[in-house]
Amino acid sequence: MQSSVLLEALPDDEEEVNRMPSEIERELIKEKESIDKIEQEVMDLIKEEMKGPTSSITSNLSINNNSEDDLIKISTTELRKFNLNSKHSFQKNKFKKTHENTINTPSIRENTYFDDLLKTVHELQKKTNFTKAEVVYNNLKEKIKNSDKTISEINYLERLNESDGNYSNILFCFTLYCRYFLSNIDKTIIYCTKLISFFETQSSTLNILLAFSLYIRATCFGELNKITEAINDYGMAIELYGGYYKFYFSRAFLFQQIGDYENSLIDFTASIAHNSNLYVAYRYRGDLYKNYFNDYEKALRDYNKAIQIQPDYYSAYNNRGVLFKKLKKYDKALEDFDKSIKLKPDSVTSYINRGVIQEVVYKDYEAAKSDYFTVCKLDPNNQEAKEGYERVGKKIRDTITKSSKKIMVPPVNKFLRPILTKVRALKQTVDLTGAFQYYFKLLDFMDSRKQTINEYMINKLIVDDSNGLFEEALFTRILFYQVCEKDYRKTIQDINLFLSRASDESKSLKVLAVYTRALTNEELHHYFSSLEDLEEILEKYDVNCPTIYIKRGLLYTNKLKDYELALHSFNQAIAIDPQNPQSYNLRGVLYEKGLKQFENALEDYKTAHSMDPKDENIIANFTKLYCLLSDKQITHNVH
Repeated sequence: MQSSVLLEALPDDEEEVNRMPSEIERELIKEKESIDKIEQEVMDLIKEEMKGPTSSITSNLSINNNSEDDLIKISTTELRKFNLNSKHSFQKNKFKKTHENTINTPSIRENTYFDDLLKTVHELQKKTNFTKAEVVYNNLKEKIKNSDKTISEINYLERLNESDGNYSNILFCFTLYCRYFLSNIDKTIIYCTKLISFFETQSSTLNILLAFSLYIRATCFGELNKITEAINDYGMAIELYGGYYKFYFSRAFLFQQIGDYENSLIDFTASIAHNSNLYVAYRYRGDLYKNYFNDYEKALRDYNKAIQIQPDYYSAYNNRGVLFKKLKKYDKALEDFDKSIKLKPDSVTSYINRGVIQEVVYKDYEAAKSDYFTVCKLDPNNQEAKEGYERVGKKIRDTITKSSKKIMVPPVNKFLRPILTKVRALKQTVDLTGAFQYYFKLLDFMDSRKQTINEYMINKLIVDDSNGLFEEALFTRILFYQVCEKDYRKTIQDINLFLSRASDESKSLKVLAVYTRALTNEELHHYFSSLEDLEEILEKYDVNCPTIYIKRGLLYTNKLKDYELALHSFNQAIAIDPQNPQSYNLRGVLYEKGLKQFENALEDYKTAHSMDPKDENIIANFTKLYCLLSDKQITHNVH
């Protein structure tokens, strides 16, 4: 919510309060100048203290191997911390006196805000389970992060009083305010340290706020690249509250950053032990096994587990693909890169990985060029993609030159023109029901012409885009690979390329490309991938066409044997188009063969026959079941 909107709704006295931050800033500047002067006066004393045994000020920070300048900086920070309350008390009284005619008591909004925070902190302190505590902590963090601008630092500082029973709770909230509202790491570390020191002086039972304070300070140290300090804080948190997975998970990254892979592996394993559904930990542990321990079996097990828990975790597919490449299982690697790209179409890493396999292993330079080209669009400064694009481009030109010397290519227009004309007609078709009917006829036409066309003809049109037929030519090559060559791997690659480069005006061709991928995945026995393609058509392209539901119903009936979901799909197809006899006929087959509901099957066959009395398949289904029921061979279903 913007502050200007809030101000319009405030009473006059609260509007006056909102005009005061500039005066507060002037007072705080004076306060800072006074504190800086005091720090300068005692700098020599601090240096003398450094020459002797470790001071009580610096010993509270658990920091190792700091330079003298760092320790002086820490000491002055602590000095500021210890003098802040008394100094601020003086400035605060002066400030209150100056504005006693303007402010007498905190605003109602301010009191309500802090009452709500304290209530949430008290709820947090009651939690003994860290998973449940984390929910409350995140709630508190969001409240502070999204607080309006009428709440300032001074509102927190005015409430900091060590004799108050809520002192540690307010200080904890102020720490979160510095971290998530002000985004000030230095202040966050200062007040985290103050809060940790306060808890260390308490003899009462351990407070969960201490654990979160250590965690917050550790993350700040990590962002400042103070790895040793961050590891120390995570270690202290684990020693006090060892059951929280994030302590181990976060420390594992720090160990990995400094090359301590053994301890990193131990911590990732501990985080999994405390949260068995932490799929990211399985993935990162898999990376350790693969990259540093060469234990490919354990790496594969971890990647599989990560994908099992989170099926749309694209980076797990990518990294498993890299592992398959190491194991020389190139087909599986390619499948994983395909899946990763499908889940995250802007994954530069996956495109490059797939391009390398296409180029080096399969010598499919067109596909590799396409992947490198996509990376260049996503990341124009990617040098690896630029070099790959130029490299395979040269290989393609060399290949075409050699091929043209050996093969007499028939005139392009004579054989491709009718196909391209039909594809262009499909592109311009708005009615998708009609587009699907035309598409099935085009598949038959391609099959009848497969002896008269070849890949080189189509590639020539794709490479030379000056003719403006790139989309039509690429879609033609998709059908060529699918229908004529039965090369399903290349079919899917071309479909993914087409979907990434086709214009928004080509909705019909995009839908048909995804449908072709569904057919291809079915041929590859990837039935769930085929279902995902059909769902993509329904959801992403907002298509409400009976053909999609019929195809889904057939998958559930014939391949997955899930008759209830099949019935639901056929029902949806009939609801969209009640005059389609094939929907009733196929549902009748489901009733008869799958669900054994013979009377329902006969009724659907009758309906289909009444709509299309000449369809031989419908007549055969109807006649066969009618005779069976008439002869009472299944008498227990006839009444």
